[in-house]
Amino acid sequence: MSQWPLVYELICTDLLLILCVYICTGIMLCVVRHRAKEVELEVRLLKIQLGDEMPNDRKNFEIVARHLQKHTFERFSLALN
Repeated sequence: MSQWPLVYELICTDLLLILCVYICTGIMLCVVRHRAKEVELEVRLLKIQLGDEMPNDRKNFEIVARHLQKHTFERFSLALN
């Protein structure tokens, strides 16, 4: 009896597992990158609130303002519940 079907099955299984790991790693990196951006905005917002930093242009100010507005609404909604 030939061993080749078993070898092909093992190779396909390994390739499938590697593909799954690759996809999961990509998703995790996207989530971590998004969270890091949120943390960076929160730190920047705190610096602005403390007076340590001023927004250097209108675009950055709008980004920080939108972030503050979103999180203020979320906190207010949680407080009501």
